[in-house]
Amino acid sequence: MEPRFRGPGHHSENDLGGAHARLVERCEKQTTALGSLGQDLRKARQRMGLELSQISGSLKISKRYLNAIEESDVAALPPGDVYLIGYTRAYAGYLGLNTGHCVEKLKIEIAVREAECQMSIAKEPTPKNRLPSAVRHTFGFLGIL
Repeated sequence: MEPRFRGPGHHSENDLGGAHARLVERCEKQTTALGSLGQDLRKARQRMGLELSQISGSLKISKRYLNAIEESDVAALPPGDVYLIGYTRAYAGYLGLNTGHCVEKLKIEIAVREAECQMSIAKEPTPKNRLPSAVRHTFGFLGIL
């Protein structure tokens, strides 16, 4: 169970308003994580004359996820980089590509995406006229606000 009060330095998404939530959502929906790797995988598959349905059946990975990797649609994949890396490794291996090279390229692209997200969050202005959450909770409890 999560504590109701975490201290003066802690802010929840509600404390920061919708701006932080919108930024996090925008970062999660970014599709730049697989830019060139997704294209490389698609080109390799097409060179081999394979269909996504064939690969999906062999690897037991949803065709939708394989398509999302090729389309660089990170939001369509299960949350977390573990799935993304595992699916990409299996897909690259099936295509006969160097899995170590592909995973390293993917990790670099993930790091770039995360750095871009952090920069966009840092650039977002913080509300200047908001009271800290501890003060608001105290005043609310006392009925002052």
